[in-house]
Amino acid sequence: MLSLICCYDTDSYYFHTAVDTLPDEAHPTFQGKPNAGDTATLLLAIDGARDSMRRQSRQDGSAPDFWAAFWKSVDKFYVKEKIEPISYESYRTNIFERSLDKIANATGITIDEILKPKGESDRPRSPFRAARILSLMNKFPHEQSHQDLYMESLDCVLKSVTQPYPPHYIFGGASLTRTEGNSFVTHECLTALSGIALVLERRSEVHKAVSNLINQIDKWCSDSDDCISRIHATSFGTFLRDALSRLENPVGLTPIVKRLTTFDSIFASDKVDPASKSQTRNEISAQLKSAIMLNENSSSTVRNWLNEFHERVVKKIERINEKIIKEYGTLLKTDAGSLSEPGAASLVLTRPHLRQAGMRWRKAFFEGMKEVLEKTDNIYKEIVEVPARPESKDVSPTLQPIAKAIAAAGHQWELSAKRTRVFLNLLSKWSQAEIERQITLYTLKQRTNFDPVQLAFATSSYQKTALSPNAQLVEKAREIVFESQTLDGTWPLGAPFYFDRVTLAANYAANLEIVNALVPSLENEFVPQYRQMADRVLRF
Repeated sequence: MLSLICCYDTDSYYFHTAVDTLPDEAHPTFQGKPNAGDTATLLLAIDGARDSMRRQSRQDGSAPDFWAAFWKSVDKFYVKEKIEPISYESYRTNIFERSLDKIANATGITIDEILKPKGESDRPRSPFRAARILSLMNKFPHEQSHQDLYMESLDCVLKSVTQPYPPHYIFGGASLTRTEGNSFVTHECLTALSGIALVLERRSEVHKAVSNLINQIDKWCSDSDDCISRIHATSFGTFLRDALSRLENPVGLTPIVKRLTTFDSIFASDKVDPASKSQTRNEISAQLKSAIMLNENSSSTVRNWLNEFHERVVKKIERINEKIIKEYGTLLKTDAGSLSEPGAASLVLTRPHLRQAGMRWRKAFFEGMKEVLEKTDNIYKEIVEVPARPESKDVSPTLQPIAKAIAAAGHQWELSAKRTRVFLNLLSKWSQAEIERQITLYTLKQRTNFDPVQLAFATSSYQKTALSPNAQLVEKAREIVFESQTLDGTWPLGAPFYFDRVTLAANYAANLEIVNALVPSLENEFVPQYRQMADRVLRF
């Protein structure tokens, strides 16, 4: 982790590819130009080690304090071979948040420069780089992350998995070379897409938690016999602060959560009589509605974010529609009479039809996003724009409509997560076909073209995307991967996931990436086997 942070460039807020100190040199030599793609990979890697960081900052998390503590830890490691933990909060303030903000906003760089391979502007966007950036935004979602780069990264990943590559010609495989599907690249793309489903599920849970919290505020203000009022008669501010501190990544509700954090001082006062509580409820209701409603003077409201995100989705659908119409025009212009062989025209039209099908799959995904954004916005629109009924005798506004609206919005995000899971289940067919192909190749006497790396990543992708994965198929695939591991803890290289025909450079998946892809998170019965497998890799 210390070595990775050494690659950070404080001027660009990006990471170098590598850093090295040559003999007799006082200053390190940096390898590669700092870039967004490598930065996304390194931020994800460093976050995996955050348990080894100190959880509380000693001071305010300012830049000088972080770097002083960091270099002190580095010096102690070199002198005493001991590590002094650095502050995670300070790391987030000084490195992570700055890098993420620059990547998400594509600051000072075009989206093509981020998503295309370094120094190769004539090549198409890389689904691998897009998947890494999308995974980063999924792991640390924020309203500001859902901008143009998010949309283009998502579209790039969707485009890559809706291409029919050989030998299966099934949607769900991805390739950097656009020749044959590779299970490692596919694994990165499908992992990023499955991360979206997980984000939506967590978003739904946060909405339910905030809805319950607003209901509890309403009860404290209106019902003195309620348990919340009795237990937290004078300590509700502390209760509210603790409940809000447990919320993680409240995307879609950040303006509301920020307003709720400002109410601590209101509840800390000694005004707990019914009249004061009623006035407190009125003030909270007004402020929460102002955090929800459309506001031209401030972009930080719930409906502003929903509408801005909706505009981006609509534009993406429109661009896909234009490509569909253009492709359809190509189909109509095909001259069947110029082809002499019977059936030749139909065969020629197969590939354009498949391209059209892939574009419609992409369009379907964005149409699902458009649906949830529209329905969520309509839910909030009703509570902030519909006037109170004149016959209502209660002049004190209740917080229950706001709580119900947030719960209803959470339900819409939950439905969106389910639709995403169904979409991924359709894409899992490629991974299943690749597993079956590799098992077949393994059973052949010569094992011609058998690739254990392909099998390992296809198995992991299949488990992440299939709604009901075949347990026997998965178990057999894992068994073969175990048997294919050599005594030194490595696997045969297998097919490269990228090969440059000009320079003859080839990129292969690392052994530790194979282990990370195979280690299950919930299936404890496989843990001893995986520990033995991982131990062999680490010993090597």
